[in-house]
Amino acid sequence: MRQATITIENKNILKDHALEFEQKASAFKSEIRLKRNLWSEVDAKYSSSIGNMLLKEGDTVTILASGFDERDAVIQLKAFIESNFSYGYQYYCCCGKAYFELADYVAAIENCREAIKLNADNVYAHYILGLAHQKRGEYEPAIDEPDRSY
Repeated sequence: MRQATITIENKNILKDHALEFEQKASAFKSEIRLKRNLWSEVDAKYSSSIGNMLLKEGDTVTILASGFDERDAVIQLKAFIESNFSYGYQYYCCCGKAYFELADYVAAIENCREAIKLNADNVYAHYILGLAHQKRGEYEPAIDEPDRSY
């Protein structure tokens, strides 16, 4: 089982985007649940359950995933919330950082490249991309990458 905890910054964010979150969660084969506290845990693949969580600003929510693709589910669902339910450059940047931290440098590179396609001036995506190349022993792109953002 994998999990990630997120602090809710906008009390209506999950309620307003419950259907989008359900669709994203349903793309994974793993069982996915959202947990607010010891007494409130719902199936993330049902938007009506998500909308009824009664979250308020400052609450923490834990994404729990168990199954074949649990790692990717947790990373991508957390990034989806952190990017305000957008598949913009922030989403790919969050995924790239998470994959880098798990030492999956190929996935980090792929996600950072997607972020850069959407926003070529994103310094952070270039930085993570350069670090991922370095970790893979690809020194020439690692050296050149940070310079491309300026």
